[in-house]
Amino acid sequence: MKILLLKCAGLEVSDLEQKLEAIGFKVDVADSVEEAMEKEPRTDLFLVYTTPTKDIEWTGKIKGFKMPPVYLIDFEEVNIQKAILVPHYIRISKPFDVKELKTAMNLILQSMKELKEEEERYRNLFKYTGRCVAVYEAVDDGEDFVLKDFNPAAEKVEQVKREDILGKRVTEVFPGIKDFGLLDVFKRVYKTGRPEHFPLAHYKDNRISGWKDNFVYKLPSGEIVAVYEDLTKYKQLEEEVKEKRELYRSIFENSGAATVIIDEDTTLLLANKEFEKLSGYSKEELEGKKTWTEFVAEEDLKRMKKYHYLRRKDPSLAPEKYTFKFRDRRGKTRHIQLNVGMISGTKRSVASLIDITELKEAERKIKESEERYRAVVETAPNGVVVLDKTGTILEVNKKALELSGFKKEDLIGKNIIRILPKIKLDPNEIITAFKLALRGEKPDKRVRTFTNLNGEQISFIEHHSVLKKHGKVVGLSLIIEDVTERCKAEKKIRESLIEKEMFLREIHHRVKNNLQIISSLLNLQVGRIGDGRARRLLRESQMRIQAMAMIHEHLNPGHWQRSNSKNT
Repeated sequence: MKILLLKCAGLEVSDLEQKLEAIGFKVDVADSVEEAMEKEPRTDLFLVYTTPTKDIEWTGKIKGFKMPPVYLIDFEEVNIQKAILVPHYIRISKPFDVKELKTAMNLILQSMKELKEEEERYRNLFKYTGRCVAVYEAVDDGEDFVLKDFNPAAEKVEQVKREDILGKRVTEVFPGIKDFGLLDVFKRVYKTGRPEHFPLAHYKDNRISGWKDNFVYKLPSGEIVAVYEDLTKYKQLEEEVKEKRELYRSIFENSGAATVIIDEDTTLLLANKEFEKLSGYSKEELEGKKTWTEFVAEEDLKRMKKYHYLRRKDPSLAPEKYTFKFRDRRGKTRHIQLNVGMISGTKRSVASLIDITELKEAERKIKESEERYRAVVETAPNGVVVLDKTGTILEVNKKALELSGFKKEDLIGKNIIRILPKIKLDPNEIITAFKLALRGEKPDKRVRTFTNLNGEQISFIEHHSVLKKHGKVVGLSLIIEDVTERCKAEKKIRESLIEKEMFLREIHHRVKNNLQIISSLLNLQVGRIGDGRARRLLRESQMRIQAMAMIHEHLNPGHWQRSNSKNT
């Protein structure tokens, strides 16, 4: 091992050099700091031989050395007993013989080894720590600072390379440090030696920006160390969380529905403005003071308590949506649709309440209207069949079932095309009429006949009514008018008319024959009478009878039928 021995001017090294060489060291002596600096790169150990009164002076002189010096103190010069001092650097008393010198050198070597190990630990910590570390040396009497070291974490955060910035002023590398406020902290720590925490603040210059949290302290060497964290992502996340919190709060307050957050013990933790309106209580009266059970009607309370506890055990065990009766501050009952779900990772739930009282009232009125409509349809004297656009039977009344012989379950949901053949009706005729009605045209309303399941012949006339919803055709109402009895009556009338017509024809025939006989008798009598006046009277009578016969002929129904046939 090669030792560089720097002796204090005026002190005699005596046989120290020879003794060190005797115990295996190679010694190179320097008489000045300048000479020592030239020889330092070629040495393994740097010894400074001085006295207790001068070692402080040496501290400033050899500050630029890379290797920490070991002070070999000559206490004999000041009549102080030999001792070992270990302040900032390693210092030992002057040895008197080879054995004692060897022990001292072993102590120095051990100390140097420990120092190197400690330095290695520091270097690894400096290199691999996740925190940014920057070491600065004061210049201009502490008014500015030069970068002496910069760890990899700091390189990554500041987007620089260590070799590009070492030796440069901090105000040059980070021009925004003064406005940031950290330069003033550096100056104070350098002057007072007291460490300072510079809390989270935003740094910005033309190159970089971010949120930094700094801790600054001073080394015994006079250097300033800044240990800091880049909390930009954390701050951004914090801002995002804040924005989302505000967003959720805004949604919570302005969702349009009464909304509450419920604790496991049924306490209302949060309530929005709509819930205030619904309940009649203010936020101050609700939050942390009221439970949801106070607003539920007695008949619904047991059921909802069960849901509350089942939901916290397993959300799938309780419905997410259901209705109940809500009682407000004045005791007024409202119908409410409740939508409720658990807040992930907690035992709390969020519930949205929609007032459906008016909807319930409308449903009641619609139901009453439907019941009235159903009663009218069911008691209608005509059969009613309601079809959709495809011909599927949606509804059928009692009269239609009586006429057809079907049961209701045999018709609902079935297509009318499959039903018609069973009652011996031509599907093509009915479907044609069906399509005409859907197009807004009027089908032929002639009498049709079908045979019901009981074997009875039913005569009917069909009437169509198009069903519309929001202006669009959605189906057809088919009204079946039973004209069976009317058809039977018309048949009897026709038969009676035929009979009477035959009777009238017989009477006409007999009247015609009688008039012809009278006319013939008068004609014979005219031939036998010679008196001209009498003959003229008989001729006039004969002509009157012929006129009566002609009038009777015109009044005869047979004559009408012949005349109609000719005109046709």
